[in-house]
Amino acid sequence: MHDLVAERQWTPDVVNAFWDKVIAEQARRNRLTMENIGKTLNFGMSGTERSYSNAFASIITDIHILGDYSTTNIAMLQSLDLVVADIEKALFESLKGGTEAKRINKLLNDTKSIRSERDRAAEILLILEKELPKFILTAQDGLFKRHFSKLGYSFYVD
Repeated sequence: MHDLVAERQWTPDVVNAFWDKVIAEQARRNRLTMENIGKTLNFGMSGTERSYSNAFASIITDIHILGDYSTTNIAMLQSLDLVVADIEKALFESLKGGTEAKRINKLLNDTKSIRSERDRAAEILLILEKELPKFILTAQDGLFKRHFSKLGYSFYVD
């Protein structure tokens, strides 16, 4: 996006106003996403539960971005390294996934050797599809499994 803004040859004031609006819009969307995830997953909006809401919102957003890599125009998408770093942080730090998060994070990091961004994004999605259900069932000694079971959500692991 920075390249597109530079092509416009806007004055510094216009560029600053543009980025202020982009940042404000992203903050608004993030807040709404976190609120909706919190309500849907029945997590509070403070303390540890807010951290869980934020982590699940991040993972959902990151999965969406990974899916966008299968589209025709990927030039404007967020860096895969940043997407992976966001997922790793959510799994290990926010959701406190311990050794299981470390194992998944290593699998995600091992995708760096894949040269094609599209292929790498597809591989990351396959890893998440396989690993996230088990992670959710086992993280924090089954905390999320118990929480989601009370809400009527089920997870199945092959």
